Amino acid sequence: MIRDGVSGATNDIISYVAVGSSSTAPSNTDTQLGGETFRKAVTSYLNVTQNELQISMYMSPSDDLGDTIQEVGFFGGNAGGTANSGTLFARGLYSHTRPSTALEGITFVIDLTVN
Repeated sequence: MIRDGVSGATNDIISYVAVGSSSTAPSNTDTQLGGETFRKAVTSYLNVTQNELQISMYMSPSDDLGDTIQEVGFFGGNAGGTANSGTLFARGLYSHTRPSTALEGITFVIDLTVN
């Protein structure tokens, strides 16, 4: 949830980050990942400046072991822990194979600037 510093209201603009197996180029018409394989709730929101927000999800060393990640997506609206739920806000390609043992963590970050 994002808390509005003025009104105190919350807004779940982006609440989940998902990774998937599709290497198809992103398109403005995408509504979900091509092949979602893992999803996790956002772990932090950082107000960098008054107009800039960074939203992050930390994939711990024990998350999604041995999976080949080809895409990442940021979801909001009515997003939940279920694959393909919510509204896709942004999607990008990312090519990486996770080790089959708990050796690395990855942080996925989207940096938003509002003018």
